[in-house]
Amino acid sequence: MLDEKVTLLKLSENRDDDGYDNPTVTESDAFAEIESPFRNEFYAAMQAGRKVSITFKVVTDDYSNQEQVRYNGKIYTVIRSHPVDRIYSRLICEVLD
Repeated sequence: MLDEKVTLLKLSENRDDDGYDNPTVTESDAFAEIESPFRNEFYAAMQAGRKVSITFKVVTDDYSNQEQVRYNGKIYTVIRSHPVDRIYSRLICEVLD
């Protein structure tokens, strides 16, 4: 059940007229189901030096390759995403410190 509200964050690198980096963040809200990381995802990430903290199941139409998710005041980096079926996608995430 998609009963938790999350904010998907798209990071964009831009330069202003003076040539300085001016990164922008585009936010979009979505509903998600919070899942515990699957064991195989947890160990595969650990081998790559990452730590899976949480998994979000979202409607695929809401997800456009955003790099981060904000949930309960924390920011998570999307390590990997994949379709669950024709309707949903799963976002495997690591918490930013």
